[in-house]
Amino acid sequence: MPGCKVLRWEREWDAPGQPFVDPASYPPLSAALTGTHDTETLAGWWDHADRAERRALLNLPRLQAQGLSDITQSWNTRLRDGLLDLSYRAGSSDLYEDVFDLSDTRTRCVLVGDSPTRGFAGKPKLPPQLRRIYFDDDAVDFI
Repeated sequence: MPGCKVLRWEREWDAPGQPFVDPASYPPLSAALTGTHDTETLAGWWDHADRAERRALLNLPRLQAQGLSDITQSWNTRLRDGLLDLSYRAGSSDLYEDVFDLSDTRTRCVLVGDSPTRGFAGKPKLPPQLRRIYFDDDAVDFI
């Protein structure tokens, strides 16, 4: 959709190395997103990213300033917090984050109608606070 700035897809595709666009430079009349309902979580994205994609991502100035430069590192809380910080500091006037990107889960939720299983692909492994929100019908209606 026009104006949606999904971190993993915002790149300078015609530039050498196809660097990521710094979220701080997103225009105000846009929405920054860490992902969509049908993309991997941030953790899953990192797990499956090749070395070139990881290098391009970690070359963003804000991540460099935080000392995040090791493309071989496994997913960890510093990396998660660094990527979330990028989205918090985006130039966009709106920010949309998937609740699952706030944890270290690789489980993606897809709400399918009034399904009692809530559309999980596999058994969810959620932190208690997310499990409470997710399985509370009022919270789900709100989200």
